[in-house]
Amino acid sequence: MGLPRLSRCRRGHQPACRRRRLAAYRRHCPDPSLGQRRDRRSSQGGEWISSTELESHLARQPAVAEGAVIAVADETWGERPLAILVATAGEEIDLDAVRSGLAREVARWWMPERIEILGELPKTSVGKVDKQRLRERYARGD
Repeated sequence: MGLPRLSRCRRGHQPACRRRRLAAYRRHCPDPSLGQRRDRRSSQGGEWISSTELESHLARQPAVAEGAVIAVADETWGERPLAILVATAGEEIDLDAVRSGLAREVARWWMPERIEILGELPKTSVGKVDKQRLRERYARGD
């Protein structure tokens, strides 16, 4: 079974616009990391790890208000995920509970080796997590 034939989008672009092509491709391809921007994925030994999927699993852990996952350099694998978490007000994050909860939901090689806890995540002017600033901070080894 091949991919669906690409047709013109409503705006008349030829071939169909990128969003529609990706949507059609995702329906036929089970890999959720395809079509994601490069900065939303990390590669470990040639295997892609989706940071957005890891973030959604981390957000469901106890006492975690929000979290971000970025790729940091690793000598063995090239890149490894680093989880940065913010605790819910008045609670403390139990890292062992987070690791065991995450281990039940994701593959072992997706598990972040490092988990950092911050008071708050840096935000952009529109209120999104500023992963660029996090990458700059942790690239220096802070």
